[in-house]
Amino acid sequence: YKAGREEGRWLTQSEAAETGNVTPTTVRTHHETLEEQVA
Repeated sequence: YKAGREEGRWLTQSEAAETGNVTPTTVRTHHETLEEQVA
């Protein structure tokens, strides 16, 4: 999800979650964690 956004490939958290067989909440949590580590 994060890498896609950085490359201009916009997909929803739900789409990323479905592909990874996880919940959108899991995608959101890991996205927020990465944002904190990179910032």
